[in-house]
Amino acid sequence: MTDSAPTTPRFCTQCGTSLGPNAAFCTNCGTPVAKAPDVGTVPGADPTAVMNQVSEPTAILNPAASTTAVMGAQDPYANAAYDATPTQPWADQTMDLGSASYYDQSSAGAYGAMEPATYNQGDATYYAGNQPQQGKSKKPLIITLVIVIVLIIAGVAGFFIYQHIQDTKAEEERLAQLADEEAHRTQKVTISCTIPGYNASTSSPIPLAISGTDFEGNAVDEELAYTNDSNTPVELMRGTYDISITSSPILSDGTIFSLSGAHASVVVSDTENGTTSAPKASFTLTAIDPLQVTDQEIQAAYDGLIACGVEQAKAQSFREAAENRRQTALDQKAAQEQQLQEQQAAAAAAQERSSKKTSFQNKLKEIPTNPSDPAQTYNDLDALLNEVYQYLKTQLSEEEFKTLQTEELQWISDRDKAMDRASTTDGAARYRAGCSEVRTRINQLIAMIP
Repeated sequence: MTDSAPTTPRFCTQCGTSLGPNAAFCTNCGTPVAKAPDVGTVPGADPTAVMNQVSEPTAILNPAASTTAVMGAQDPYANAAYDATPTQPWADQTMDLGSASYYDQSSAGAYGAMEPATYNQGDATYYAGNQPQQGKSKKPLIITLVIVIVLIIAGVAGFFIYQHIQDTKAEEERLAQLADEEAHRTQKVTISCTIPGYNASTSSPIPLAISGTDFEGNAVDEELAYTNDSNTPVELMRGTYDISITSSPILSDGTIFSLSGAHASVVVSDTENGTTSAPKASFTLTAIDPLQVTDQEIQAAYDGLIACGVEQAKAQSFREAAENRRQTALDQKAAQEQQLQEQQAAAAAAQERSSKKTSFQNKLKEIPTNPSDPAQTYNDLDALLNEVYQYLKTQLSEEEFKTLQTEELQWISDRDKAMDRASTTDGAARYRAGCSEVRTRINQLIAMIP
């Protein structure tokens, strides 16, 4: 046993890393290192007292058991780290037991915390865990907390940076969209159609065709159904356009219009103050005489309605209205012509009857009233009577002529009676009486001519 103690090797209480003589912190984990007290400096230290406390050497040969069983009762640091790595013995107390050498510092109870003891057996060296335990270091917790705070700050900053980028991008897109919308802003084109009798609620739509180019040079070719009111506005971007009525609208009564003057050119442009000009297209249509409407014009009006999106059934109803209107006009014309012909015929007949009357009257005047030959004069008057009677047969209705027949038979009977009464004197008197009766009857029949 020697009295001099070599420098005590030290190890980290947290990770077991070997420490330098003057190390204040573990170089591996950063745990602070406290310097252990030196036994040799304790006054009155008796090495034999420590040796005598080891009552059972065989128990110490077991490193795990010896640390707890032998020194645990006296050593408050009995749970110190155990290291079986061969190293330089710690020289404070030395005890030889056969081929094993034991180094013990179990006198910690007398002197306070001591360096851990070293036990050698064969080629192995064991260290009892009597090194004082140090309090756990707060440095890793602080480092972790700092890292967490830095990550939180970085996350928050990253979020706001990302949000700012997104807001900036959204604002740029909004401004770009506004600029695009402004460039492609459309302007309402005023369409003015003067169409006699047109009613947007009952008439067919007006087939419009719009062609031209916009300000970007894009071709525009559209067809739409216009109703000549604010419910169907026409809106166009800046550009030059031709607007025309492609086919006649059809009124509810079937009226069809001429397309003469159904074309207009418009220019949609920006004015100097940045506002868009208000272009206008005006049309004036004239109704076609239904008697002049052709089948081709009716078909073209129907096709125009179909082309601008009017339902087939509705378009067909307008076509039928146009056809009916034309047919009605044709019927009216035929009736008027017939009436005219009848009027002309009536006038001609009246003229002819008047001429007949005059002719009959002239013939009657030519027959002498005081004839030298009463028999011949009677025969002439009777012949004229028959001529007038036959003419009346052609001018009177069937009922009127039947009445005339009855009257005529009665007249003949009365004439014969008058002639018979006159014949009592002489034969010439009979004929003179007959001439008088016949002349009177001829004037009656001439008066009956319509």
